Amino acid sequence: MFMGASLFLTGFVMWRHGRFGRGWAVPAIVLGTMLVVLNGLTAPVPPNAAGLFDVGPLTALYGVGLSGWIIRIGAKLPRA
Repeated sequence: MFMGASLFLTGFVMWRHGRFGRGWAVPAIVLGTMLVVLNGLTAPVPPNAAGLFDVGPLTALYGVGLSGWIIRIGAKLPRA
């Protein structure tokens, strides 16, 4: 639940950020919403065990992609 809320809120912060924008914000908002809704509907059973779609692997792929993007942004920043 906390991971979904974190993704959802981070997506709104990234929405107007110059280096992330809507391309990174929309998937974060969608994945965060799906995590909260699917986990809330099936609690205390995991969504996969309840026969629903498991958003966890997509969330992990998004996290890896976002981490790579952040490293790329950091490499372009001027060195002090």
